[in-house]
Amino acid sequence: MLTVFQLKCARYVLGIGVRELGSFLDVSRTKVSTLENIDINSYLPISTEQNNLLIRLFNDKSINFPNSCSVELKSDGLFYPNNISRFQLRGARSTLRMSQQDLSSELGIKKSTLNYLESQDNSFLIDDSIASFSIEKIISFFQRKGLFLLNNYTISLKALDSDCHKE
Repeated sequence: MLTVFQLKCARYVLGIGVRELGSFLDVSRTKVSTLENIDINSYLPISTEQNNLLIRLFNDKSINFPNSCSVELKSDGLFYPNNISRFQLRGARSTLRMSQQDLSSELGIKKSTLNYLESQDNSFLIDDSIASFSIEKIISFFQRKGLFLLNNYTISLKALDSDCHKE
């Protein structure tokens, strides 16, 4: 079963609204909002059929779920040190329910820069030269909030193979 974290992250990076997702699952937008407000570590209280529909929807849009703690964008498999992807930036920020302005204020990054970076394709890689700020500062910030940016295309609630969900 997918977790609340996985639903929120995948929905946000793809720009799928609660109304659209509700229609896809044949539930109200209120139900989708309610699901996303459960503890982030919890499994979604939905049917197996609905869970399978979500997995197919997200897989078709290049989103994988390697384990219950992670969301991953299908990629070329190569790792680029000192980079994060647009997928990770938007996914982590949105999962924390932070606005671009909130993150801008927190990290001292121009909101217009964040807006530009998040308007790119999910696989777009951001490094210190593109961003004119420290990628390590962003990675450290999200780690303090409990989100780990692994390789260039994975967001996880735990650094490695830890049990992070609740029944």
